[in-house]
Amino acid sequence: MSFNTIGLGLTADDDTCGCLNFDPKLDDVYYARRIARPIIEDANFKTKYEINPEAFQTIDISKDCKTWCQNTTCLSINEWNENNKNDILKKYLKNFKNLKPQKARKDAVIIFKITTSEAKIKSSPSPQDHSHCDLYKTDNFAIQNLQVIEIIELENCIHMVKTSHNND
Repeated sequence: MSFNTIGLGLTADDDTCGCLNFDPKLDDVYYARRIARPIIEDANFKTKYEINPEAFQTIDISKDCKTWCQNTTCLSINEWNENNKNDILKKYLKNFKNLKPQKARKDAVIIFKITTSEAKIKSSPSPQDHSHCDLYKTDNFAIQNLQVIEIIELENCIHMVKTSHNND
């Protein structure tokens, strides 16, 4: 499997930022991503650059690699498993509660496996989010290459997270 080009045509040869240094991940790893509606659509997997390319025209790659890699070529996801799923749901629920006043907002969490060579994962944990990863995708990435395991509507899991917290 070769992964030499990521979004915007950036190749391994001109990857001065190290965006293409990936962690080996197994095919049977599940991932989670918060989405705006409980359906899978292309908009759920667009980078900030794909949404608003004008905002990134002034980025100097040689001086600001982190901004370039994280905003133009990858998406935030979380590794999903039995040990951390409640923490991930709590994180997404906190964001959901802050966004709730928006009309017609039906946030959900998509649980998926990557089934294509057009996407790679880089582990990028933080002190607040140990399961955080970056999903890098090539220009040929398509959501049809993801195996959707489950879509969880956040409104329906508020009780589940509260119950789990009470049992801890």
